[in-house]
This record gives sequence, structure tokens and C-alpha cells, in this order.
Amino acid sequence: MKICQTLWCAHKDLLNDSFGWYSPQHHLIAWAYSSLKLKELYPSVELFTDSQGAKVLIDTLDLPYTKCHMAYDDLRCNPCLWAYPKILTYGRQDEPFIHVDGDIFVWEKFDDSLTNSRLVAQNLEISTNYYANLFRPILKRIKYIPDIFKDNLFEKFPKFYNAGILGGTDIQSIQIYVDEAIKFVDENYLCHSNGN
Repeated sequence: MKICQTLWCAHKDLLNDSFGWYSPQHHLIAWAYSSLKLKELYPSVELFTDSQGAKVLIDTLDLPYTKCHMAYDDLRCNPCLWAYPKILTYGRQDEPFIHVDGDIFVWEKFDDSLTNSRLVAQNLEISTNYYANLFRPILKRIKYIPDIFKDNLFEKFPKFYNAGILGGTDIQSIQIYVDEAIKFVDENYLCHSNGN
């Protein structure tokens, strides 16, 4: 099972921007710990990043990724869409994989029932009023919503899967998801939002 991680810096400085963490140091400590724990457990852990991410995680911190893919230097995307590059990483996979975010710490190998599953996600989440209130105004401005999402998105409390861990063996279904996500972002490119 291939394990992969994605870090898109969006032209921010990893050494000076906290990326939402308490400090840049806390952010980098999490990345280092996450990748080191994964590498203890799996022979293949690949990083998908941009030049800034490679410079810090590979060249400076010397994290032991099996392979570093310089995939996102030319990514033209609203920086608040921080999850978009990891969706693109899912689409680059042609074999079973599990994508693990840099703030996930894995203590032991994933159970075979997970690594052999068609689809794997971290956990099911049911929206709260907080998220519903963030998303409802955006729904009014969105030009395109994939049919498969429409019923759920207009529920009082939509359900989502946390993608801190995501992957599986069904590459074809994952690719359909990726294609829909890309179309969703492309079709709604002019819909200004706060990134949520």
C-alpha cells in the first residue's frame, strides 16, 4: 500500500507563515512527526509538493520520503482552497493508496481491512450550525453542484467525510470523485468565498 502526503505552500514561506498553526515551528514539527511515523511503518511514503515544500521538508529537514513529486509550483488556485491540491494528488494515483494529512500521526500500520477496502476515509462528520451557516450563503452563489452532492448539501445538517485520511483500492471511483471536484472548482471559479 502506497502512502502519500501533500503540501502546497501557495507561495507562502514555510519558515515564517504558521499555516493556521500556533507557529511555523509547530507546523513543521507536525509534518516531521507525521512523515517519520509513516516511514517507520511503510516502505513507500511519497510527498506531492511545490518548490517551497521540497526545499524545507526534503532539503532542510531531510525527511525520508521515498519520492518527492514537484507537482504544484504552477498551480493556479485560490490559496484558501487548501484541500484542492490533495484532491489533485488523489487523481495522480494509479495504484491503491492512502493519503495522510501532515497533521495525522499514525501509531501502527493500518489494519488490512482498511488497506484492502475499496474506499477509506478518516471519519463521517455531520455538519453543525456553524458549518451550515458558513456554507448556506455560498450555496446561493455557486453556479454548479454535481448531482451526486445536491440532496446532501441542501439537508439541514449535511454529512461529510473527513479526508485527513483518504484512499483505497478502487482507483476508478476515486478518479470519478477527483474529476467531479475539479469540475466543481473550475465551474465555480468566480464564486468568491472564504475557502470553507
